[in-house]
Amino acid sequence: IRQLAVLLSSGVSLSDAIFSVSRSTSNDRLIDSIRQIQSGLRSGERFCDCLERALPKLPGYVTQFAELGEKTGRLDQTLMQAADQYDYDQQVESEIRQALAYPVFLLAAGALIILGMFLFVVPRFAAMLSESGGNLPAISRIVIGTSLWLSGNFGLFLALLLLAVAGVVIVFRRWRFSLATIYRHLPLFSGMLKISEYSRWSRSLAGALESGSDLLPALQLAEKGVRDPQMRQELERSRIMVRGGQGIGEAFEQNLGRPCSEG
Repeated sequence: IRQLAVLLSSGVSLSDAIFSVSRSTSNDRLIDSIRQIQSGLRSGERFCDCLERALPKLPGYVTQFAELGEKTGRLDQTLMQAADQYDYDQQVESEIRQALAYPVFLLAAGALIILGMFLFVVPRFAAMLSESGGNLPAISRIVIGTSLWLSGNFGLFLALLLLAVAGVVIVFRRWRFSLATIYRHLPLFSGMLKISEYSRWSRSLAGALESGSDLLPALQLAEKGVRDPQMRQELERSRIMVRGGQGIGEAFEQNLGRPCSEG
């Protein structure tokens, strides 16, 4: 996207710019997508429609910026803004992954240590305690029983663990939207994700206005990049109020709260 924007800003035509991008990449899947875009353009389709069909995994605001650029004649500028926004999203996701890497490592290491104790340490204590014939508390009997079961059925335990991991992966892929909604309500993630959503929306709105878009289309375009459904509904209500003649600051204050309107 960024390379295409640079070529367009240099005066290269859209078809020649797309051809140049296809020659400079070695990614076979990307080359196939670019060929689909070229074929669509030769058929008279809009670039934004070709882009959305050939690269469906791109964020929605990318195609919206492309559509805005085609309408205003500033495709190079809007594509550069889309690339900047995409880079920002990737940076935020990378920072979140880095922030979670250490806690995940600690959890994994702790789980392995506990599993090792159940497999190798607790069974030896169980043999010693059984010889002494002492009356153990209930929690101790549960720990020892679990340890002995794991030692004798480690293969079954490993199979169940793999099935559980596979189930979690399937659930995450199928209900990813619902899980993302859960993340937004967790204390650790909610503030960070909300800041990211507001930042993405603000940058998209500013980019659309800078490219010559009217206020209402710019507000609608900025909504496309918001992933939180509740926030998207609040922004949509604000846009409807603005369309009805209400001031934008007042509309944001009523739907998003005073901190957002002051910002």
